[in-house]
Amino acid sequence: MKNVLSHHAYLIIGEKESGVEVVSNIFKEAEIETTQSPDVFVFDYERMYLEDAQALVAMENKSPVSLDFKYITLHIGSIVWEAQNALLKLFEDPGRTKFFIVSESKSLFLPTLLSRFEIIEAPKKENTKRNGKKFLDASIAERLKMTSSLLEEISEGKKSRRDARALLLDLRTSLKGIDPKKQSSVLYALKYASDTSSSLKLLLESVALSV
Repeated sequence: MKNVLSHHAYLIIGEKESGVEVVSNIFKEAEIETTQSPDVFVFDYERMYLEDAQALVAMENKSPVSLDFKYITLHIGSIVWEAQNALLKLFEDPGRTKFFIVSESKSLFLPTLLSRFEIIEAPKKENTKRNGKKFLDASIAERLKMTSSLLEEISEGKKSRRDARALLLDLRTSLKGIDPKKQSSVLYALKYASDTSSSLKLLLESVALSV
């Protein structure tokens, strides 16, 4: 096995699909066989809570079965600060585990936790499914209709809050350097979009009316 994984925790910034591809390429370069390995794990968190982080701490305490390390990939939509503190303690004294965190934004993480990561920017896909530019070009009535359609698909389980975040992230990019006030509205919605206690309907409708 090639010794290319010198760090214990990697943060891959980008869309989930692109992040998965980055992790896959890392495994290939390191010649790590991930197929049916008892030491390779993948967890998907729409929102990561303290108990999720505690479960990782318990898992980290167990020795790898067949490889030199355990390899854990985390797809994180959002994360509560209690979970971040638990991960911080975990990464302060890393054992025989390598972590790969895939997330769309560094802003989700506390600076103290970010300092523990080696950060990798995932390449952006040219054929993006995001509709930020289309949303901005639409009339208010059309934006509200797009918002209603997205919310309906989320309620039916066809999409998730991550798809709402994806739209907001694309809107933020489209507004960068153009209108700070409108971008501020999008940033506010982004801050709470993954919080299941917040009203996604109110957040998206507010953006539709303000941008």
